[in-house]
Amino acid sequence: MLTETPELSLRPASEDDAALLREWRNDPETRAASRNTTEVGIEEHAAWLTAVLADPAHLLLICELGGEPAGQIRFDRLGERSYEISISLAPAARGQGLSPSFISLAVEQLRKSHRDAKVEAHVREKNTSSLAAFRRAGFRPSGKKAEGFLVLVT
Repeated sequence: MLTETPELSLRPASEDDAALLREWRNDPETRAASRNTTEVGIEEHAAWLTAVLADPAHLLLICELGGEPAGQIRFDRLGERSYEISISLAPAARGQGLSPSFISLAVEQLRKSHRDAKVEAHVREKNTSSLAAFRRAGFRPSGKKAEGFLVLVT
């Protein structure tokens, strides 16, 4: 697994991140890779963010590069020790090879408080860049597929 470098860091998301998170969520490339490909409105996104931040079954993190927001990673609890991870980078942060490091940092952070956490990623079969990023972060194919998504595990 990759390790943290001084310029890469994670912090908990807050309501102050709402506009940025919505902007990233509505980016056409992000939408194309998501389960829900429709654009999200301000009120809908605000309600979603409030619910996610209040629910201990979710962990929403902001990825930072040199102290500046560069993307987000979310963990959603699937079971007692099972989590699904998702990541999206800001358009300006893409193509720099940052995803594997951010993914590894996030998994390490989750396992500090949930030692035996099992993490899986559901990635569109056609999303070769995300599949490669998760593989570089130590994820392996589970052999499962779900509605056009491959399931990778670590």
